[in-house]
Amino acid sequence: MSTVLISHSACALHDVGSYHPECPERLAAINEYLSAAGLDSQMARCEAPEATREQLARVHHVDYIDEVHARAPVHGL
Repeated sequence: MSTVLISHSACALHDVGSYHPECPERLAAINEYLSAAGLDSQMARCEAPEATREQLARVHHVDYIDEVHARAPVHGL
C-alpha cells in the first residue's frame, strides 16, 4: 500500500460559511467518492497530529501565526 490519506476529525468542524469552498461537505464528498470508486480500501488512513509552531512556520509567516493565535478564543471554537 503506497497511498495514505492524512486528515483529522476536527476538519469536519471547520466551517467558514457557505461562500467558501473549504467546508465539511467538501471533505464528505471526497470520502464518498473514494468509497464509491473502491479506492478507500486501497489506502491507509491516518489521523493527523497537531502541527508544531515550527512546522507551521515552514508555510506561514510567523506574524500570521501570532495573529491567528491572538484571535483564537480561550474557550470554544
